[in-house]
Amino acid sequence: MRRHGEKKIENHPKDHKVAETDVTTLLHQLQAYQVKLEMVNRRLAISEERARQAVEASNAAMWDYDLTTGEVYLSEMWSSFLGGKKRPTYTTIQALTELVPEEERQRVREAIIRAIRVNGSSEYRLNHRVRRPDGRLIWVHSRGRAVERGPDGRTRRMIGVNFDITDRLQAEMRLTESEQKFRALFESAGDYALVLELQPSGPPIIVDGNRAFFRKHGYTRKELIGQPISIVETAASAGHIAERIRMLSKEVMVRFEVEHLRKDGSTFVVEAVAKMVRGGTDLVYSVERDNTQRRRAEQEQQRLLAENRRLLLQLIRVQEEERRSLARDLHDELGQLLTGIDARAEYIVKHADNDELRAAAREIIRDTKASFAASHSTLNRLRPATLDTLGLTAALTELTSSAGKKMGMDCALHIEGNIDRLDDLHAITIYRLVQEALSNAHRHGHADHAEISVKYFPSRRRRSGRVRVEIHDNGRIHTGRDISEGMGIIGMRERVHALSGTFMLEPILHDGMHIEVVLPLSDEGNN
Repeated sequence: MRRHGEKKIENHPKDHKVAETDVTTLLHQLQAYQVKLEMVNRRLAISEERARQAVEASNAAMWDYDLTTGEVYLSEMWSSFLGGKKRPTYTTIQALTELVPEEERQRVREAIIRAIRVNGSSEYRLNHRVRRPDGRLIWVHSRGRAVERGPDGRTRRMIGVNFDITDRLQAEMRLTESEQKFRALFESAGDYALVLELQPSGPPIIVDGNRAFFRKHGYTRKELIGQPISIVETAASAGHIAERIRMLSKEVMVRFEVEHLRKDGSTFVVEAVAKMVRGGTDLVYSVERDNTQRRRAEQEQQRLLAENRRLLLQLIRVQEEERRSLARDLHDELGQLLTGIDARAEYIVKHADNDELRAAAREIIRDTKASFAASHSTLNRLRPATLDTLGLTAALTELTSSAGKKMGMDCALHIEGNIDRLDDLHAITIYRLVQEALSNAHRHGHADHAEISVKYFPSRRRRSGRVRVEIHDNGRIHTGRDISEGMGIIGMRERVHALSGTFMLEPILHDGMHIEVVLPLSDEGNN
Protein backbone atom coordinates (compact mmCIF):
# COMPACT_ATOMS: atom_id res chain seq x y z
CA MET A 1 0.00 0.00 0.00
CA ARG A 2 1.16 3.43 -0.73
CA ARG A 3 1.16 5.94 2.06
CA HIS A 4 -0.50 9.27 1.57
CA GLY A 5 1.76 11.71 -0.17
CA GLU A 6 4.27 9.09 -1.49
CA LYS A 7 4.99 9.04 -5.13
CA LYS A 8 5.42 5.95 -7.03
CA ILE A 9 8.97 5.56 -8.37
CA GLU A 10 9.33 3.76 -11.57
CA ASN A 11 12.59 2.72 -13.35
CA HIS A 12 12.27 4.11 -16.80
CA PRO A 13 14.46 2.38 -19.44
CA LYS A 14 15.47 5.75 -20.90
CA ASP A 15 16.92 6.91 -17.55
CA HIS A 16 19.14 3.79 -17.35
CA LYS A 17 20.53 4.51 -20.81
CA VAL A 18 21.52 8.13 -19.91
CA ALA A 19 23.29 7.00 -16.74
CA GLU A 20 25.36 4.44 -18.63
CA THR A 21 26.37 7.04 -21.19
CA ASP A 22 27.58 9.42 -18.46
CA VAL A 23 29.64 6.71 -16.80
CA THR A 24 31.25 5.72 -20.11
CA THR A 25 32.16 9.34 -20.86
CA LEU A 26 33.60 9.77 -17.40
CA LEU A 27 35.68 6.62 -17.80
CA HIS A 28 37.09 7.86 -21.11
CA GLN A 29 37.94 11.19 -19.52
CA LEU A 30 39.63 9.43 -16.63
CA GLN A 31 41.65 7.30 -19.04
CA ALA A 32 42.73 10.37 -21.02
CA TYR A 33 43.67 12.15 -17.82
CA GLN A 34 45.65 9.10 -16.69
CA VAL A 35 47.59 9.11 -19.99
CA LYS A 36 48.33 12.81 -19.67
CA LEU A 37 49.38 12.34 -16.06
CA GLU A 38 51.74 9.54 -17.03
CA MET A 39 53.23 11.74 -19.76
CA VAL A 40 53.69 14.63 -17.35
CA ASN A 41 55.26 12.31 -14.75
CA ARG A 42 57.57 10.88 -17.43
CA ARG A 43 58.63 14.35 -18.53
CA LEU A 44 59.06 15.39 -14.94
CA ALA A 45 61.25 12.35 -14.29
CA ILE A 46 63.33 13.11 -17.41
CA SER A 47 63.63 16.74 -16.35
CA GLU A 48 64.67 15.75 -12.84
CA GLU A 49 67.24 13.29 -14.23
CA ARG A 50 68.63 15.96 -16.52
CA ALA A 51 68.79 18.39 -13.64
CA ARG A 52 70.55 15.77 -11.49
CA GLN A 53 73.07 15.03 -14.25
CA ALA A 54 73.64 18.74 -14.80
CA VAL A 55 74.29 19.25 -11.10
CA GLU A 56 76.67 16.27 -10.99
CA ALA A 57 78.44 17.40 -14.15
CA SER A 58 78.99 20.83 -12.60
CA ASN A 59 80.43 19.20 -9.44
CA ALA A 60 77.83 21.13 -7.45
CA ALA A 61 76.69 19.90 -4.03
CA MET A 62 72.97 20.64 -3.84
CA TRP A 63 71.08 21.15 -0.58
CA ASP A 64 67.37 21.57 0.27
CA TYR A 65 66.50 23.22 3.60
CA ASP A 66 62.97 22.63 4.99
CA LEU A 67 62.48 25.41 7.56
CA THR A 68 59.29 23.87 8.88
CA THR A 69 61.11 20.74 10.09
CA GLY A 70 64.70 22.09 10.32
CA GLU A 71 65.86 19.21 8.14
CA VAL A 72 68.41 19.70 5.32
CA TYR A 73 68.72 17.30 2.42
CA LEU A 74 72.26 17.00 0.96
CA SER A 75 72.90 15.61 -2.51
CA GLU A 76 75.48 12.96 -3.34
CA MET A 77 78.24 15.52 -4.08
CA TRP A 78 78.18 16.71 -0.45
CA SER A 79 79.47 13.31 0.63
CA SER A 80 82.21 13.62 -1.99
CA PHE A 81 83.08 17.13 -0.72
CA LEU A 82 83.55 15.71 2.75
CA GLY A 83 85.78 12.90 1.53
CA GLY A 84 83.28 10.04 1.58
CA LYS A 85 81.39 7.99 -0.96
CA LYS A 86 78.70 9.64 -3.04
CA ARG A 87 75.35 9.16 -1.34
CA PRO A 88 72.49 11.48 -0.40
CA THR A 89 72.05 12.25 3.29
CA TYR A 90 69.99 14.35 5.71
CA THR A 91 71.26 16.67 8.41
CA THR A 92 70.30 19.86 10.25
CA ILE A 93 71.21 23.45 9.48
CA GLN A 94 73.03 23.60 12.79
CA ALA A 95 75.19 20.58 11.95
CA LEU A 96 75.84 21.98 8.49
CA THR A 97 77.03 25.37 9.74
CA GLU A 98 79.27 23.59 12.27
CA LEU A 99 81.40 22.47 9.29
CA VAL A 100 82.32 26.12 8.69
CA PRO A 101 85.38 27.36 10.67
CA GLU A 102 84.35 29.38 13.71
CA GLU A 103 85.83 32.64 12.44
CA GLU A 104 83.63 32.46 9.32
CA ARG A 105 80.51 30.85 10.82
CA GLN A 106 78.76 34.06 11.82
CA ARG A 107 79.15 35.54 8.34
CA VAL A 108 77.49 32.44 6.81
CA ARG A 109 74.61 32.51 9.31
CA GLU A 110 73.97 36.20 8.66
CA ALA A 111 73.84 35.59 4.91
CA ILE A 112 71.24 32.82 5.35
CA ILE A 113 69.15 34.94 7.76
CA ARG A 114 69.09 37.88 5.34
CA ALA A 115 67.83 35.56 2.58
CA ILE A 116 65.02 33.94 4.59
CA ARG A 117 63.68 36.89 6.58
CA VAL A 118 60.39 38.52 5.56
CA ASN A 119 61.03 41.08 2.81
CA GLY A 120 64.62 39.85 2.74
CA SER A 121 66.90 39.49 -0.25
CA SER A 122 65.68 35.88 -0.83
CA GLU A 123 69.17 35.01 -2.13
CA TYR A 124 72.76 34.99 -0.98
CA ARG A 125 76.18 34.26 -2.48
CA LEU A 126 79.49 34.05 -0.67
CA ASN A 127 82.78 32.17 -0.49
CA HIS A 128 83.77 30.42 2.71
CA ARG A 129 85.69 27.42 3.94
CA VAL A 130 84.44 24.01 5.04
CA ARG A 131 86.34 21.63 7.28
CA ARG A 132 86.36 17.99 6.19
CA PRO A 133 86.42 15.13 8.68
CA ASP A 134 90.15 14.62 8.01
CA GLY A 135 90.78 18.22 9.14
CA ARG A 136 91.52 19.59 5.70
CA LEU A 137 89.92 22.92 4.83
CA ILE A 138 88.41 23.44 1.39
CA TRP A 139 87.03 26.61 -0.17
CA VAL A 140 83.44 26.54 -1.42
CA HIS A 141 81.27 29.00 -3.27
CA SER A 142 77.78 28.87 -1.69
CA ARG A 143 74.55 30.03 -3.29
CA GLY A 144 71.12 29.88 -1.63
CA ARG A 145 67.59 31.05 -2.51
CA ALA A 146 64.26 31.11 -0.67
CA VAL A 147 61.86 29.30 -2.99
CA GLU A 148 58.72 28.88 -0.89
CA ARG A 149 57.06 31.28 1.50
CA GLY A 150 53.84 31.06 3.53
CA PRO A 151 50.91 33.48 3.49
CA ASP A 152 52.63 35.42 6.26
CA GLY A 153 55.75 35.89 4.12
CA ARG A 154 57.86 33.53 6.20
CA THR A 155 60.23 31.28 4.28
CA ARG A 156 59.26 27.62 4.36
CA ARG A 157 61.84 26.18 1.99
CA MET A 158 65.28 27.17 0.74
CA ILE A 159 67.50 25.44 -1.80
CA GLY A 160 71.09 26.05 -2.86
CA VAL A 161 74.30 24.67 -4.27
CA ASN A 162 77.92 24.66 -3.17
CA PHE A 163 80.92 24.45 -5.51
CA ASP A 164 84.41 23.34 -4.49
CA ILE A 165 86.58 26.26 -5.62
CA THR A 166 89.75 25.29 -3.75
CA ASP A 167 91.77 24.52 -6.89
CA ARG A 168 90.51 27.64 -8.62
CA LEU A 169 91.35 29.90 -5.69
CA GLN A 170 94.78 28.34 -5.31
CA ALA A 171 95.39 28.86 -9.03
CA GLU A 172 94.21 32.47 -8.71
CA MET A 173 96.47 32.97 -5.71
CA ARG A 174 99.43 31.55 -7.61
CA LEU A 175 98.55 33.75 -10.57
CA THR A 176 98.26 36.80 -8.33
CA GLU A 177 101.58 35.98 -6.70
CA SER A 178 103.16 35.50 -10.12
CA GLU A 179 101.70 38.80 -11.33
CA GLN A 180 103.02 40.54 -8.23
CA LYS A 181 106.49 39.09 -8.79
CA PHE A 182 106.33 40.05 -12.46
CA ARG A 183 105.23 43.57 -11.58
CA ALA A 184 108.00 43.87 -8.98
CA LEU A 185 110.55 42.68 -11.53
CA PHE A 186 108.93 44.84 -14.20
CA GLU A 187 109.14 47.97 -12.06
CA SER A 188 112.56 47.29 -10.53
CA ALA A 189 114.24 46.69 -13.88
CA GLY A 190 116.88 49.30 -14.65
CA ASP A 191 116.01 49.06 -18.34
CA TYR A 192 112.85 50.48 -19.86
CA ALA A 193 110.09 47.85 -20.07
CA LEU A 194 107.20 48.44 -22.43
CA VAL A 195 104.05 46.54 -23.46
CA LEU A 196 102.41 47.32 -26.79
CA GLU A 197 99.11 46.17 -28.24
CA LEU A 198 99.06 45.53 -31.98
CA GLN A 199 96.34 47.25 -33.97
CA PRO A 200 94.57 46.10 -37.16
CA SER A 201 95.92 49.25 -38.78
CA GLY A 202 98.24 51.95 -37.59
CA PRO A 203 101.04 51.86 -35.04
CA PRO A 204 100.87 49.71 -31.88
CA ILE A 205 99.35 51.24 -28.75
CA ILE A 206 101.21 51.62 -25.45
CA VAL A 207 99.28 49.64 -22.83
CA ASP A 208 101.85 49.38 -20.05
CA GLY A 209 105.33 50.40 -19.03
CA ASN A 210 107.52 50.54 -15.96
CA ARG A 211 108.44 53.67 -14.04
CA ALA A 212 111.84 53.85 -15.71
CA PHE A 213 110.19 54.09 -19.14
CA PHE A 214 107.88 56.98 -18.22
CA ARG A 215 110.60 58.78 -16.26
CA LYS A 216 113.12 58.50 -19.12
CA HIS A 217 110.66 59.97 -21.63
CA GLY A 218 109.45 62.73 -19.32
CA TYR A 219 105.79 61.68 -19.39
CA THR A 220 103.39 60.55 -16.70
CA ARG A 221 101.79 57.13 -17.01
CA LYS A 222 98.41 58.72 -17.73
CA GLU A 223 99.86 60.75 -20.61
CA LEU A 224 101.27 57.76 -22.49
CA ILE A 225 98.92 54.84 -21.81
CA GLY A 226 96.66 54.39 -24.82
CA GLN A 227 98.89 56.49 -27.09
CA PRO A 228 100.52 55.13 -30.30
CA ILE A 229 104.20 54.26 -30.10
CA SER A 230 104.86 56.97 -32.68
CA ILE A 231 104.56 59.53 -29.89
CA VAL A 232 108.01 58.49 -28.62
CA GLU A 233 109.61 57.11 -31.81
CA THR A 234 111.00 59.61 -34.27
CA ALA A 235 111.17 57.12 -37.16
CA ALA A 236 107.93 55.20 -36.59
CA SER A 237 106.85 55.33 -40.23
CA ALA A 238 104.30 52.90 -41.61
CA GLY A 239 107.03 51.05 -43.49
CA HIS A 240 109.27 50.70 -40.42
CA ILE A 241 106.36 49.49 -38.29
CA ALA A 242 105.18 46.97 -40.89
CA GLU A 243 108.67 45.51 -41.22
CA ARG A 244 109.11 45.26 -37.46
CA ILE A 245 105.71 43.57 -37.02
CA ARG A 246 106.58 41.14 -39.82
CA MET A 247 109.73 40.13 -37.93
CA LEU A 248 107.90 39.93 -34.59
CA SER A 249 105.14 37.77 -36.07
CA LYS A 250 107.64 34.90 -36.25
CA GLU A 251 107.44 34.87 -32.41
CA VAL A 252 111.20 35.09 -31.97
CA MET A 253 113.31 37.64 -30.14
CA VAL A 254 113.92 40.66 -32.34
CA ARG A 255 116.71 43.16 -31.70
CA PHE A 256 116.68 46.61 -33.22
CA GLU A 257 117.94 50.10 -32.59
CA VAL A 258 115.69 53.14 -32.80
CA GLU A 259 115.72 56.79 -31.83
CA HIS A 260 113.25 57.89 -29.12
CA LEU A 261 111.82 61.33 -28.46
CA ARG A 262 111.37 62.85 -24.99
CA LYS A 263 108.53 65.16 -24.06
CA ASP A 264 110.92 68.12 -24.07
CA GLY A 265 111.92 67.39 -27.69
CA SER A 266 115.35 65.88 -27.00
CA THR A 267 116.22 62.50 -28.48
CA PHE A 268 118.21 59.45 -27.44
CA VAL A 269 119.04 56.12 -29.03
CA VAL A 270 117.67 52.89 -27.54
CA GLU A 271 118.57 49.28 -28.21
CA ALA A 272 115.42 47.17 -27.92
CA VAL A 273 114.78 43.44 -27.54
CA ALA A 274 111.14 42.60 -28.30
CA LYS A 275 108.94 39.51 -28.59
CA MET A 276 105.33 39.03 -29.63
CA VAL A 277 102.97 37.01 -27.42
CA ARG A 278 99.82 35.86 -29.16
CA GLY A 279 96.49 35.49 -27.37
CA GLY A 280 93.10 37.11 -27.34
CA THR A 281 95.04 40.30 -27.95
CA ASP A 282 98.45 40.21 -29.62
CA LEU A 283 100.94 41.96 -27.35
CA VAL A 284 104.56 42.94 -27.83
CA TYR A 285 106.84 42.94 -24.80
CA SER A 286 109.90 45.13 -25.28
CA VAL A 287 112.91 45.80 -23.05
CA GLU A 288 114.88 48.87 -24.07
CA ARG A 289 118.17 50.40 -23.00
CA ASP A 290 119.58 53.85 -23.57
CA ASN A 291 122.28 53.28 -26.15
CA THR A 292 123.30 56.90 -26.61
CA GLN A 293 126.58 56.67 -24.69
CA ARG A 294 127.54 53.45 -26.40
CA ARG A 295 126.64 54.92 -29.78
CA ARG A 296 128.83 57.93 -29.06
CA ALA A 297 131.64 55.66 -27.87
CA GLU A 298 131.31 53.57 -31.04
CA GLN A 299 131.33 56.69 -33.18
CA GLU A 300 134.41 57.92 -31.35
CA GLN A 301 136.00 54.51 -31.76
CA GLN A 302 135.23 54.56 -35.47
CA ARG A 303 136.69 58.04 -35.73
CA LEU A 304 139.86 56.95 -33.95
CA LEU A 305 140.11 53.81 -36.08
CA ALA A 306 139.69 55.88 -39.22
CA GLU A 307 142.33 58.30 -37.95
CA ASN A 308 144.68 55.41 -37.10
CA ARG A 309 144.05 53.92 -40.54
CA ARG A 310 144.80 57.24 -42.18
CA LEU A 311 148.01 57.64 -40.18
CA LEU A 312 149.02 54.04 -40.92
CA LEU A 313 148.41 54.58 -44.62
CA GLN A 314 150.49 57.70 -44.49
CA LEU A 315 153.22 55.82 -42.63
CA ILE A 316 153.20 53.03 -45.22
CA ARG A 317 153.36 55.55 -48.05
CA VAL A 318 156.25 57.38 -46.39
CA GLN A 319 157.99 54.08 -45.62
CA GLU A 320 157.66 52.79 -49.18
CA GLU A 321 158.75 56.11 -50.63
CA GLU A 322 161.78 56.10 -48.33
CA ARG A 323 162.59 52.56 -49.38
CA ARG A 324 162.23 53.49 -53.04
CA SER A 325 164.50 56.49 -52.56
CA LEU A 326 167.03 54.48 -50.58
CA ALA A 327 167.03 51.70 -53.17
CA ARG A 328 167.55 54.21 -55.96
CA ASP A 329 170.41 55.92 -54.14
CA LEU A 330 172.07 52.64 -53.27
CA HIS A 331 171.68 51.46 -56.83
CA ASP A 332 173.17 54.63 -58.26
CA GLU A 333 175.96 55.28 -55.75
CA LEU A 334 176.90 51.78 -54.65
CA GLY A 335 176.56 50.49 -58.20
CA GLN A 336 178.92 53.12 -59.59
CA LEU A 337 181.39 52.55 -56.75
CA LEU A 338 181.42 48.77 -57.20
CA THR A 339 181.66 49.18 -60.97
CA GLY A 340 184.70 51.47 -60.52
CA ILE A 341 186.36 49.02 -58.13
CA ASP A 342 185.73 46.15 -60.52
CA ALA A 343 187.17 48.10 -63.46
CA ARG A 344 190.34 49.02 -61.56
CA ALA A 345 190.82 45.44 -60.40
CA GLU A 346 190.45 44.21 -64.01
CA TYR A 347 193.07 46.75 -65.12
CA ILE A 348 195.49 45.53 -62.43
CA VAL A 349 194.98 41.91 -63.50
CA LYS A 350 195.77 42.78 -67.11
CA HIS A 351 198.72 45.13 -66.62
CA ALA A 352 200.43 44.26 -63.34
CA ASP A 353 203.78 42.39 -63.47
CA ASN A 354 203.57 41.21 -59.87
CA ASP A 355 201.81 37.84 -59.49
CA GLU A 356 200.78 38.57 -55.93
CA LEU A 357 199.25 41.87 -57.03
CA ARG A 358 197.30 40.18 -59.82
CA ALA A 359 196.02 37.52 -57.36
CA ALA A 360 194.86 40.21 -54.97
CA ALA A 361 193.09 42.01 -57.83
CA ARG A 362 191.28 38.78 -58.77
CA GLU A 363 190.04 38.45 -55.14
CA ILE A 364 188.80 42.04 -55.33
CA ILE A 365 186.88 41.17 -58.49
CA ARG A 366 185.25 38.15 -56.77
CA ASP A 367 184.29 40.26 -53.73
CA THR A 368 182.93 42.96 -55.99
CA LYS A 369 180.69 40.50 -57.82
CA ALA A 370 179.51 39.10 -54.47
CA SER A 371 178.76 42.64 -53.33
CA PHE A 372 176.84 43.21 -56.55
CA ALA A 373 174.70 40.11 -55.85
CA ALA A 374 174.18 41.04 -52.19
CA SER A 375 173.26 44.61 -53.05
CA HIS A 376 170.81 43.39 -55.69
CA SER A 377 169.07 41.20 -53.08
CA THR A 378 169.02 44.07 -50.59
CA LEU A 379 167.66 46.46 -53.21
CA ASN A 380 164.90 43.96 -54.04
CA ARG A 381 163.89 43.75 -50.39
CA LEU A 382 163.87 47.52 -50.14
CA ARG A 383 161.94 48.07 -53.33
CA PRO A 384 161.51 45.53 -56.14
CA ALA A 385 162.54 47.29 -59.32
CA THR A 386 160.39 44.93 -61.38
CA LEU A 387 157.26 46.23 -59.64
CA ASP A 388 157.98 49.78 -60.78
CA THR A 389 159.02 48.85 -64.28
CA LEU A 390 156.95 45.80 -65.31
CA GLY A 391 154.05 45.67 -62.84
CA LEU A 392 152.71 43.42 -60.08
CA THR A 393 152.34 40.26 -62.18
CA ALA A 394 156.00 40.27 -63.22
CA ALA A 395 157.12 41.17 -59.68
CA LEU A 396 155.22 38.27 -58.12
CA THR A 397 156.49 35.89 -60.80
CA GLU A 398 160.06 36.99 -60.07
CA LEU A 399 159.49 36.70 -56.30
CA THR A 400 158.14 33.13 -56.44
CA SER A 401 160.87 32.07 -58.87
CA SER A 402 163.53 33.54 -56.58
CA ALA A 403 162.00 31.74 -53.57
CA GLY A 404 162.30 28.46 -55.47
CA LYS A 405 165.98 29.03 -56.15
CA LYS A 406 167.09 30.52 -52.81
CA MET A 407 164.82 28.65 -50.42
CA GLY A 408 164.35 25.38 -52.29
CA MET A 409 160.59 25.94 -52.22
CA ASP A 410 158.30 24.90 -55.06
CA CYS A 411 155.92 27.87 -55.54
CA ALA A 412 152.79 27.72 -57.70
CA LEU A 413 151.43 31.16 -58.64
CA HIS A 414 147.87 31.64 -59.94
CA ILE A 415 146.69 35.08 -61.09
CA GLU A 416 143.17 35.92 -62.28
CA GLY A 417 142.24 39.32 -63.59
CA ASN A 418 144.29 42.34 -64.51
CA ILE A 419 146.10 43.03 -61.24
CA ASP A 420 148.58 45.34 -62.99
CA ARG A 421 145.96 48.09 -63.00
CA LEU A 422 146.00 48.28 -59.18
CA ASP A 423 147.37 51.47 -57.65
CA ASP A 424 150.85 51.51 -56.12
CA LEU A 425 149.68 51.13 -52.52
CA HIS A 426 147.59 48.02 -53.23
CA ALA A 427 150.31 46.53 -55.44
CA ILE A 428 153.11 46.94 -52.89
CA THR A 429 150.80 45.65 -50.11
CA ILE A 430 150.09 42.44 -52.04
CA TYR A 431 153.77 42.03 -52.89
CA ARG A 432 154.83 42.48 -49.23
CA LEU A 433 152.16 39.98 -48.09
CA VAL A 434 153.41 37.27 -50.43
CA GLN A 435 157.04 38.11 -49.62
CA GLU A 436 156.53 37.88 -45.86
CA ALA A 437 154.35 34.73 -46.09
CA LEU A 438 156.98 32.85 -48.14
CA SER A 439 159.73 33.99 -45.79
CA ASN A 440 157.76 32.76 -42.72
CA ALA A 441 156.92 29.45 -44.39
CA HIS A 442 160.61 28.80 -45.12
CA ARG A 443 162.05 30.16 -41.87
CA HIS A 444 159.53 28.80 -39.32
CA GLY A 445 157.63 26.01 -41.07
CA HIS A 446 160.45 24.63 -43.25
CA ALA A 447 157.93 24.35 -46.06
CA ASP A 448 158.97 23.04 -49.47
CA HIS A 449 155.76 23.89 -51.32
CA ALA A 450 153.47 26.92 -51.42
CA GLU A 451 150.48 27.96 -53.52
CA ILE A 452 149.74 31.64 -54.12
CA SER A 453 146.45 32.79 -55.63
CA VAL A 454 145.67 36.42 -56.49
CA LYS A 455 142.21 37.21 -57.89
CA TYR A 456 141.02 40.60 -59.05
CA PHE A 457 137.25 41.21 -59.00
CA PRO A 458 136.19 44.41 -60.78
CA SER A 459 133.23 46.41 -59.51
CA ARG A 460 129.81 45.25 -60.71
CA ARG A 461 126.52 47.05 -60.27
CA ARG A 462 126.34 48.13 -56.63
CA ARG A 463 129.26 46.01 -55.46
CA SER A 464 132.68 47.62 -55.46
CA GLY A 465 135.76 45.81 -56.69
CA ARG A 466 138.07 43.77 -54.48
CA VAL A 467 141.24 41.70 -54.54
CA ARG A 468 141.56 38.35 -52.79
CA VAL A 469 144.95 36.88 -51.95
CA GLU A 470 145.31 33.30 -50.67
CA ILE A 471 148.61 31.72 -49.61
CA HIS A 472 148.83 28.10 -48.50
CA ASP A 473 152.05 26.29 -47.57
CA ASN A 474 152.83 22.79 -46.27
CA GLY A 475 155.07 23.87 -43.42
CA ARG A 476 155.04 22.40 -39.92
CA ILE A 477 152.77 23.96 -37.29
CA HIS A 478 154.32 24.49 -33.87
CA THR A 479 151.63 23.76 -31.25
CA GLY A 480 151.61 25.90 -28.11
CA ARG A 481 153.04 28.91 -29.93
CA ASP A 482 150.98 31.98 -30.80
CA ILE A 483 152.12 32.57 -34.34
CA SER A 484 149.68 35.45 -34.80
CA GLU A 485 151.78 37.69 -32.55
CA GLY A 486 154.98 37.51 -34.60
CA MET A 487 156.29 40.78 -35.98
CA GLY A 488 155.91 39.60 -39.56
CA ILE A 489 152.24 38.65 -39.04
CA ILE A 490 151.52 41.91 -37.19
CA GLY A 491 153.03 43.89 -40.06
CA MET A 492 150.92 41.98 -42.59
CA ARG A 493 147.74 42.53 -40.57
CA GLU A 494 148.45 46.26 -40.16
CA ARG A 495 149.00 46.72 -43.88
CA VAL A 496 145.69 44.97 -44.66
CA HIS A 497 143.70 46.88 -42.02
CA ALA A 498 145.16 50.15 -43.26
CA LEU A 499 143.38 49.47 -46.56
CA SER A 500 140.13 48.49 -44.73
CA GLY A 501 140.69 44.87 -45.67
CA THR A 502 140.19 41.59 -43.81
CA PHE A 503 143.04 39.33 -42.74
CA MET A 504 142.57 35.66 -41.80
CA LEU A 505 145.35 33.41 -40.54
CA GLU A 506 144.43 29.74 -40.17
CA PRO A 507 146.99 27.15 -39.04
CA ILE A 508 145.94 23.69 -40.25
CA LEU A 509 147.46 20.81 -38.30
CA HIS A 510 149.48 18.46 -40.58
CA ASP A 511 148.60 20.69 -43.54
CA GLY A 512 150.53 23.93 -43.01
CA MET A 513 149.40 27.52 -42.87
CA HIS A 514 146.57 29.20 -44.76
CA ILE A 515 146.36 32.98 -45.16
CA GLU A 516 143.44 34.73 -46.81
CA VAL A 517 143.28 38.47 -47.42
CA VAL A 518 140.52 40.53 -49.04
CA LEU A 519 141.25 44.13 -50.00
CA PRO A 520 138.27 46.29 -51.03
CA LEU A 521 138.55 48.75 -53.91
CA SER A 522 136.38 51.85 -54.00
CA ASP A 523 136.70 52.01 -57.78
CA GLU A 524 138.71 50.39 -60.56
CA GLY A 525 141.90 49.88 -58.59
CA ASN A 526 141.89 52.86 -56.23
CA ASN A 527 140.93 52.56 -52.57
